[in-house]
Amino acid sequence: MELKIYNPSEDGFIKAIEWNYDELKAELVKKLEDYKGLVYTEEQIKEAKADRAKLNALATAIDSKRKEIKKQCLQPYEQFEAQIKDLLAVIKEPVALIDSQIKGYEEEKKQKKLEEVKALFEKLKDAAGEELEFVGFEQIFEDKFLNASLSLKMVETVISNKFNAIKHDIKTIAELKEYSFEATEVYKETLNLNTALKKAKYMVDIAEKKKVEEERKEQEKEEAVKGAASDPQEAEEPADVKREWTAFEAYISAKEAKMLAAWLKLNNIKIRRI
Repeated sequence: MELKIYNPSEDGFIKAIEWNYDELKAELVKKLEDYKGLVYTEEQIKEAKADRAKLNALATAIDSKRKEIKKQCLQPYEQFEAQIKDLLAVIKEPVALIDSQIKGYEEEKKQKKLEEVKALFEKLKDAAGEELEFVGFEQIFEDKFLNASLSLKMVETVISNKFNAIKHDIKTIAELKEYSFEATEVYKETLNLNTALKKAKYMVDIAEKKKVEEERKEQEKEEAVKGAASDPQEAEEPADVKREWTAFEAYISAKEAKMLAAWLKLNNIKIRRI
């Protein structure tokens, strides 16, 4: 089955459109020579507009002829093209039906392989032990697992390598001096070692900042106590000051209790047990 052209024959197709191109061009060049370098005065603007309109009309007439010839040349082709498209539509109809069956078959194969990959995942996960109990199928699965070119044996190798990498990462996180638990929780969600280590570092930084801030506050308290004790105006006791025993309780730490005792001593304030 082949497409045959009966008319025109191969040598019957138009090779060139013959017309008075050279003659017309020579005549135009000669007549339009007068317009080169022509300068119109203000009084001649009306004449300039008329010349422009005349030349535009000439260009339009020539271009209209081009469009007419193009239409005549394309008319048999456009009919031929429409017929070809009609034939293509006839062919594409069964192609679409076949394509639908092929896609359905391929999808069925993918679903079957997906179930096989899931079963393989569970088997390898059980063999890996409780250490990898948290790992989900979606965290391991890759679209390429369903490719026909990738055998189940190759998929098994990929999953096994991933499990080994996860075990290594968990061990690395467990060796952290601080916040290994928090880092492990992040890793369980992401399976990304860098993200987990960044979480641990972030928490270490927060703890360090908190420690520095607490030490700064303690230092300020100590300096305030020392300042009050060394202030001559506060240390100097009026001659007629009247003292009496006062009982109270303070909710303070051992360190703060020592600071309070030091302040009382510096200010010559007696204390006794009650």
